Amino acid sequence: MPASGGPTADAITLGQTLGLLDTDFSAVAKAFGSRKFALWVGSGISFARAPSLGKLIGLTIEYLRSQVTTNDENDKFAVGLKKILQHAGMDDASIKSIDYALPFSSWPCCSQVTNNLWSKYSSMLDVRIKGEPDDFLLWTAVDVRKEYGGLSDPDCEHLAIALLVLEGAVADIASANWDGLIEIAVDQLSPTGRTGILQVVVDPQDVRDASGRATLVKFHGCAVLSSLDPAAYRKFLVATR
Repeated sequence: MPASGGPTADAITLGQTLGLLDTDFSAVAKAFGSRKFALWVGSGISFARAPSLGKLIGLTIEYLRSQVTTNDENDKFAVGLKKILQHAGMDDASIKSIDYALPFSSWPCCSQVTNNLWSKYSSMLDVRIKGEPDDFLLWTAVDVRKEYGGLSDPDCEHLAIALLVLEGAVADIASANWDGLIEIAVDQLSPTGRTGILQVVVDPQDVRDASGRATLVKFHGCAVLSSLDPAAYRKFLVATR
């Protein structure tokens, strides 16, 4: 918004935005076009395509619930589920009142638990299940490969980034997202695919691969590459604290 006042970010039109880039922010537009900026991509870019945190929370709790058997200190799934519900602010009496025979979506506290864990999802996924790998909740309960690695329909934001890459306006992109929608967008818009255009870096060793017109650094890992080569890329998935 210009210093003199004007429309707010949620009310400004595309035409007004382009007008600002020609006037008040022309220096920014010029610097961007000269590849002096890197793009930092947050989770909001995939908001309409990737599963929400609410779904991620639901998948985790429902998986653990479905595995509960004896529901005591010897039941590792019950122990893990209790820890998660404690993260959601539930006391022991409230947890004991839950009927694990019912799916999570039917619990009276379902909405409250989901809302309370929304900003604590990393703590939820940090809960360890005895005898299982540290990333068990993300890898098995959520199934990050299916939920985030199987997406194939990029949104307009992914396509816009792909256009900037193809036009040579962006050289460096950093993303905390697990999905491969930016890569798919480049594939869709480039006649020859992303080879030589977009270099994806997850493992530090990836920088040795053939460089591209732009580099996408996925510093929380990649669900797509983890699906294709779990031995090499599973360990780079970041979801916990």
